Amino acid sequence: MTANRGRKRALLIGVLVGLICLVCCRHHQGTAEPSPSDNSLVNKDAGPPLGSFEDIMGVERSEGIIFAAGWAASPEEGAPVQKIEITLDDQVVALADILNVARPDVVAATHRDNWYGAGWFAEVRLTGVSSGIHKIEAVVYDSAGAKTVLSSPRPFLVNRYEFPPYR
Repeated sequence: MTANRGRKRALLIGVLVGLICLVCCRHHQGTAEPSPSDNSLVNKDAGPPLGSFEDIMGVERSEGIIFAAGWAASPEEGAPVQKIEITLDDQVVALADILNVARPDVVAATHRDNWYGAGWFAEVRLTGVSSGIHKIEAVVYDSAGAKTVLSSPRPFLVNRYEFPPYR
């Protein structure tokens, strides 16, 4: 039993390292860099948390596991934020279990050094989720309880089909 748990943990760590590399590669290709259109991120010093729900990765099927990624920071407190809930059709299904991921691209775009640890990742299990289009969001909270809802970067379609095992 412990060997199986160790394999699962090693797989999860490998996937998370891959996700971090993916986000960093996208930044260097210019696709994931936050771009404040009217300096709203740079000049905002108060209010609810800010951020972006940037990616959904994994096999989107019933009983599957996906990984969500993005960034979030508090204008007053910086990063990391207090808590991030992942909701599926307005029901909390997971918490971002990895906060404080380095995001130098966020610092560069916002000119806020205290937002360096704004990156986050969440593992979402799709146990009992029916096939079809669903609404997935990240709800970000700061220490004062102020919250912001970050919408998914794309439609979230769960299918019911099993894929053959890879060999």
